[in-house]
Parts: sequence; C-alpha cells; structure tokens
Amino acid sequence: MEPGRKSSRPSFRSFLAVNSEALGVPLLILCVAILFIALLIPLLPTGPVRHLEGEITAIGMRETYEGSHASASVRLEGRIVRIEVSTRYDCRVGDRIQLTQRPTRWGSTTRLAITRWPCARS
Repeated sequence: MEPGRKSSRPSFRSFLAVNSEALGVPLLILCVAILFIALLIPLLPTGPVRHLEGEITAIGMRETYEGSHASASVRLEGRIVRIEVSTRYDCRVGDRIQLTQRPTRWGSTTRLAITRWPCARS
C-alpha cells in the first residue's frame, strides 16, 4: 500500500455505526445473560448437601409481601434456625424434623428435607 493512502478495509467503529440497530437486541440479551450468571455464582453450592435432624422449639407464622407462611424454629447443632414449614405436615413443638443444609460462598442455607413426612414425634 502506498504511503498516505487509507486502507479499504472498514474499521470496527464504522462497522458498529452501520450495524448498531441490528446489534442492539443481541447485545442486550448478551449483557442480561452475563449479569444473570454473575448474580447466580454466589448462590452455587460449595460442598455436598448435608442431611440433618433438629428439634422444633416453636411454630408460628411469618409475614412477607407474598402473604403469611407457616414457619418453625428448630434447634440445630446448638443454635436456633427459622425455616418455612407447610401446615400439611402437622409438625408440632418437640417433634424431630429432617433438614438439608447446603453450603454456599457466604454461609449455608437450611431447608426442610424433601421427604413424605419430615416431622416425627419424639
């Protein structure tokens, strides 16, 4: 190529200027997907799920924006954990309850075990 003569190859800026309308939606979808993945990374488990058994110390209701939910205070490994428990399981104070605990990057999540009857009378 001769000195002083510009390349006939289009630059990246000119490519974006010409195709900006066509690239808008795919770039938006890509950005949303990257943001979604970045938000999910902290929630990924960092170890195996543990199956635990605790004792119900209190039963009550918890109010949220979605409505009222039955919940139970459970003594688990020397501390009290509050978990959501459906009323269909007929759990009572003093019952043994099966739980699962999943470690995450910033602590762990404790939930009711997925069994037919997670509560058992002591």
